[in-house]
Amino acid sequence: MTRVNYWLTNILRWFDSEAGSDHLDTSSRTFNWVRVLPFIALHLACLLVLVTGTSTFAMVFALGFFLVRMFAITGFYHRYFSHKSFKTSRPAQFVFAVLGASAAQRGPLWWAAHHRHHHQHSDREEDLHSPHQGGFWWSHVGWFTCDAGFAMNERRVKDWLKFPELRFINRFDSLVPAAFAVAIYLLGEALAAWAPGLGTNGLQLLVWGFFISTVVLFHATVSINSLSHVWGKRRFETSDDSRNNFWLALITLGEGWHNNHHRWPTAVRQGFRWYEIDITWYGLWVLSKLGIIWDLNPIPDHIRKETLELDRNREGKPMSQHLSSVDTSTPVAELPEVLERFCTLYNQLDKGNLSQLKDVYSQDIHFQDPFGQVSGLNELTEYMAGAYGNVLHCQFRFSSPVIQQQWCTIPWVMELRHKRIRNGKTVFVDGISHLEISNGKVRFHRDYFDAGQLLYENLPVVGGAIRWVKRQAG
Repeated sequence: MTRVNYWLTNILRWFDSEAGSDHLDTSSRTFNWVRVLPFIALHLACLLVLVTGTSTFAMVFALGFFLVRMFAITGFYHRYFSHKSFKTSRPAQFVFAVLGASAAQRGPLWWAAHHRHHHQHSDREEDLHSPHQGGFWWSHVGWFTCDAGFAMNERRVKDWLKFPELRFINRFDSLVPAAFAVAIYLLGEALAAWAPGLGTNGLQLLVWGFFISTVVLFHATVSINSLSHVWGKRRFETSDDSRNNFWLALITLGEGWHNNHHRWPTAVRQGFRWYEIDITWYGLWVLSKLGIIWDLNPIPDHIRKETLELDRNREGKPMSQHLSSVDTSTPVAELPEVLERFCTLYNQLDKGNLSQLKDVYSQDIHFQDPFGQVSGLNELTEYMAGAYGNVLHCQFRFSSPVIQQQWCTIPWVMELRHKRIRNGKTVFVDGISHLEISNGKVRFHRDYFDAGQLLYENLPVVGGAIRWVKRQAG
């Protein structure tokens, strides 16, 4: 692609985000200044306030539009499109997708795809906006100024691609913000003519109600990327460095309880204690009472109990005061039966009988292995469909489990034949499954195994070299 074509293609992407997608380098983290010119212009446009001045109405309008769009981002872009924390109708889904798109944070599918990627690789090298990988400014604004940030991995949002209206909003992601900007300008002009006592006009309302409001909204949102993984307190020992921060929760309507969120991503509520203010949750609760949304995913009982136990430990209270928080909903005597179903499942599981997962796992299952993590039975089923898609044969030799209350640890050896691993030849992988069982089903499952033993040691040439090095080192 010539330099002129490169410029023209990036300018075209201001209007059509899929333009020239076959020439997009999804691994590039180089600053693409042509693509981000509208973002820079949006910030510079805020300086027009020196020309327009201000009015009480314009400032109140800016605050109100900020709150409405922040709720659309946190409640729908994040908790609905990214995590499916509740259900809603198709018309309501569209309305809130439009409101979210008016925040100029691109389309709902792009937003959800990047956020799901973040949860799978949080604070690791693959995490595009981790402050631990790129520093504060990169995690705040740098990550989306490169082609890796512009790209969207459709595989991460396959569940939403069936809605053409969402795909349209996502593709022409500048259309909705532009339409809102024009509407706000026209409203200001109408008010100047019909209600001059408000002291506003088209340009002033555009500057305050759209430019300033949108810029503040953007920086508040991305502060969760740049600050909530370095500033705040950690209640849960998650695999990343997520933190809870009261001040970030205030300006983002509840998103600042980020360590809570990373402990249980699919919960509709991110403030796990009554005093953890979560305005988005309050708004979603109201929408549920109005019948606009339903089937809200609660904080599971075992997470509530874990939260109370950790907080009491932090307060220094003796163990005797919170022994009741231990989950004994599944008697120890019943655990062998659950484990037998677990082992049987994995020795007959294939891509054609994934419906059997519901017989072993609870609806709120949280699953994690070296390649990713998912929450909820539907997401686990989709994850396993991908994992078993090219499997020719898979059997496990399970060893005796170690059981402690509702927790179980099971060592195993996996015998695998996969179309894309060593041309379908049998490989063996050692691993351990760590399970939590409640009400007769598995609700937490984490697998530990050597991903290199499974993948890298079985690559042509390279695999042989890795196996030789391990033999020499061993």
